[in-house]
Amino acid sequence: MKKQLSVHGNSWIFYITKTMADFMKITSDSREVILIIKKTTLYVMKNNPNNINEKECYCIKKLVKRGSGYGLVFSQSLLELLDISPEADSLEILMDENKLIITKSS
Repeated sequence: MKKQLSVHGNSWIFYITKTMADFMKITSDSREVILIIKKTTLYVMKNNPNNINEKECYCIKKLVKRGSGYGLVFSQSLLELLDISPEADSLEILMDENKLIITKSS
């Protein structure tokens, strides 16, 4: 599915619907996610020690509550790593094994 980023202060935000959050097992009590970047692909999954490979670079972020879903805030540096221009590019979102896979749409 294709999605657009929305402006969020001086950064950008991607909205995660309730359905996506349920798929990832995200709850209002447990909103921390792990972000792993491989080349220009972002993997987003619920924070769980079993999801971390010590050889991978990752960061942990807390999702922002938005209505019945959540928001993942993208900093400018994260957008640069993913080679995404939010004004011009769409995101391609795939859901696989309790994680979101986010890439720039071609």
